[in-house]
Formats: sequence, C-alpha cells, structure tokens
Amino acid sequence: MFKLLLLVSQVSSMVLNPLNMQKLDWVTNRFNTPNAARVINPINDVKTNRTIVFFPATTVNRLPPDMYNDFLYSLAEKNIEIYVPKKNAIDGIIDDIKDRNMDITLVAHSTGAIDAIRSCQSTDIIDNLILIDPLDTRGINKNDENPLFLNTVDKLVIVNSEKSNDWRLVPVIMPIGVFSLDINMIKLGDNVDKQVVRSEIFGHFDILDNTWADIIHNTISKGSEDRNPLKLYKYRRWIADTIDAVTSNNHPHLALDSESYISKNYY
Repeated sequence: MFKLLLLVSQVSSMVLNPLNMQKLDWVTNRFNTPNAARVINPINDVKTNRTIVFFPATTVNRLPPDMYNDFLYSLAEKNIEIYVPKKNAIDGIIDDIKDRNMDITLVAHSTGAIDAIRSCQSTDIIDNLILIDPLDTRGINKNDENPLFLNTVDKLVIVNSEKSNDWRLVPVIMPIGVFSLDINMIKLGDNVDKQVVRSEIFGHFDILDNTWADIIHNTISKGSEDRNPLKLYKYRRWIADTIDAVTSNNHPHLALDSESYISKNYY
C-alpha cells in the first residue's frame, strides 16, 4: 500500500490541479537550513497571529504538499499562515514562529501523526494539535520504550473518516484503518481538551487533491463512493473549517458534521 503511495508522490508534479485553483504562494530559503520549509501566506494578505505547521503523510519520504493543494488553499483562505517543514528543520521553525508571538497549531495527516506528537512532547509552546486520520505504523511493542504523551497543548482534535475502515474485496485489501492510532495510548494531561470529529462517508485519502484521491480510491483504499469533484473539494473545506474553528476558539462549528456541511453548500 505505502509503496504505491510513494510511486504516486514521485509523479505528482506531472498533473495539473484539476480544479484550476490559484497557485499557492510557496516561499523557500527562509531559514538557516536550505529549503527548510514551504510557507503559504494567507490568501487575503492580512496580518495574522495564527500559524499551522503541517505534517503530510509519510512513506519513505513525506508526500509532497502539492498533493494537498485544495486543502492547504482552503486553510490559507482562513487567514492562517502555513508551514510545511523538512523533518530536520521542525524544531527551529517552531521556535522561529513563537519568537514572533504567533499561536501554533500542529496539523498532521495519516502517518505524520507520530512526528507531530513527538514535536509536542519536545516543547511546551504548541497551542493545539489536530490529527487527521492518524496512523501508527511503529510495530509491536511500539509504546513500551517511547510512550506517547501530551501535557502542554490546550486542545487535541482528532478527525476520523469512517470509510477508512472499509475492506476492498476485489482484490482483497484490508482497510488502512487497521493501522489507526489508538488515542487511548496517548497519556493526556489533565488540562488537555480532547475532541473527536467523524465523517461517515469519506475516506483516508479524500483529503488529497482529486487526481490522487481517485487513484487511491480505485486501487488501495476506499474513499467516498460519490467521486463528484465538487463534493470532495467541499470535504477538504470542511476539514479546513474545522481547523479554523479550533484555532479561533469557535467551537460551535465543530458540531457540524461533514455530511451536514456539504448539504448546506458552504463555500
């Protein structure tokens, strides 16, 4: 399964964004480490105190952020500054952001979850942690020597897509949900506010742009049965709005599930 993901990531630059969306404002060489991060500035070019450090899914390497264009663009529309750092530059980038008195939220998709949790464990300056379909592929006895704990973040939000638990019968492929991170294995501090948000009709990789989400749906991991591009795009906007609600303390929005959101035609 992850070998196919690696192949998909290697050819990602060959396909145009199917929605013809505006190019993201990628900025590199901002830090001492060459090409340490890609930075997406708020679309409206306004001053903001909210930043997100995004951890894409990881195979041998991280999936290119270009595979998440729709999702990241939707976040940038919320007047949030977004960083997608190299693994060896994460700590320095987080310190740099905090030096500017910015609120920091770590957002991780899939196998990026463990790295995001570890980053929270190594510092006390992260405000929120949001895990989108978190997976744990560390193997047997994974929690014995390196237990997971969160003591200092204000909020932990988990976004789960239920279609990740569906089997593919022809050919027979077990659901990627069998690798889901057991949230009960994370030792939470008394002051950490935890919330789980679920989507019943979307899958683990529907957060990716349509080209990649469709390839994976048709091969290794089922997503929404309705592959309408607009519906998938609105699902990514729902995730972005959920993150916006967490980082702006607008918690009532979290009560709106993805199906209700899409039926109400939010844009």
